Amino acid sequence: MSDINYPVHWNSSRVEEITQFLGRGIGPSYSEFESSTVAINQKCVRNGSVNPELGRYHVDQNSVRASSVLKDGDVCINSTGDGTIGRVGLWESPDDKRKFFVDSHVTIARPIGGVIDSKYLNELLSSDWVQAELERFCFTGSTNQVELSRSALLLLNLRYPEIDKQQKIAKILRTVDNLIEKTQTLIDKYTAIKQGMMADLFTRGIDMTTGDTSSEKGGKLRPSVEDAPELYKQTELGWVPKEWEVRLLGDISTISSGITLGNEYSGSDAVKVPYLRVANVQDGYLDLEETKVVKIPPSHVAKYLLEVGDVLMNEGGDFDKLGRGTIWGGEVEGCCHQNHVFKVRAQRSQLLPEYLAYWSASSFGKSYFIMNSKQSTNLASINSSQLKRFPVLVSSIDEQQIILERLKTVDGNISKLELDIDKNKRVKKGLMKDLLTGTVKV
Repeated sequence: MSDINYPVHWNSSRVEEITQFLGRGIGPSYSEFESSTVAINQKCVRNGSVNPELGRYHVDQNSVRASSVLKDGDVCINSTGDGTIGRVGLWESPDDKRKFFVDSHVTIARPIGGVIDSKYLNELLSSDWVQAELERFCFTGSTNQVELSRSALLLLNLRYPEIDKQQKIAKILRTVDNLIEKTQTLIDKYTAIKQGMMADLFTRGIDMTTGDTSSEKGGKLRPSVEDAPELYKQTELGWVPKEWEVRLLGDISTISSGITLGNEYSGSDAVKVPYLRVANVQDGYLDLEETKVVKIPPSHVAKYLLEVGDVLMNEGGDFDKLGRGTIWGGEVEGCCHQNHVFKVRAQRSQLLPEYLAYWSASSFGKSYFIMNSKQSTNLASINSSQLKRFPVLVSSIDEQQIILERLKTVDGNISKLELDIDKNKRVKKGLMKDLLTGTVKV
């Protein structure tokens, strides 16, 4: 932060001088049943705010340390946890009689009123330059868990204007936050709509005798099984339209494992090829910001090479990564895949790749992968035999096309909103740099 030229009249204080309290909570005893006491964990702290609905019920109200009970205007800082450490959120008390407290993974910073505005402090701690400082304060604790040093945080020096200027700045930044939150609410709404559509489309499908089925707008859902049982048949996946079949994925596609890393080929004829890892295959999209390269024999290239339309499915990792189905669109020329990413090449006369990707992401697909996976703590994996036995509801190609087009329409709306969020986040980042450093006066 030393390279930032703050206005000379701005205050300079350590965190310990502008907060009444800075400390963590306790390790809670979770309850499966509703309770009047809720533990706020690191998952609750996101996007500059704290979501109480993501908290977990706590068994014993009397065991909660009074200092860990949240008060309106507290700033929460994630003090442990890979990928979330240093994340900051403002606690705004809900209209709720329950008691909310932070667990041992979250630190409370309680601002001193009249000295530092809570909303301003929340924005300041969220800034890129302060976040870079917080990264330096991390250490590996006795349990091999990365932790944020409380003592270093207390000594962190912050620069800030008078309280009225702080409030004006926080209000400007909050305006952009509100836009982001409203857009996120719309994304959540469309995501819920999509889940409902998938449930309907993968149980009732499209009545191909109604409307203009040459368009994704044409054709209606079949009547429900309760209203028209004669249109359905019972299968291992439940009631499905009579025209549909349950097919095993291995019977209607070619499934291939990828390059095994660790013994890189060193022959003089070695070929360098880019390859996809589990981290590249996200839920419905590819993250190609970092694509690694490996050396393999020239004779192996054809075996591992990806073709446009291949469906990429993860062998394992976190539960949310298992069996992800993402379409390869030829984004990287000559790209191959690692052995932890399966390549599924559908027989397109029977199965459209995009349809398979949506099916694997449906509740049916996710249930199969979780129920049939080999599981350890927070991790799961599937093998090629299990993937080959993955049951797929197969309709006619025309019906598959209409189903996926309807789902793609909703995905298109979500993608546009996500672009709006990215744009507003860039706007906010620019405003933070200008306003929180005094470059632009308010």
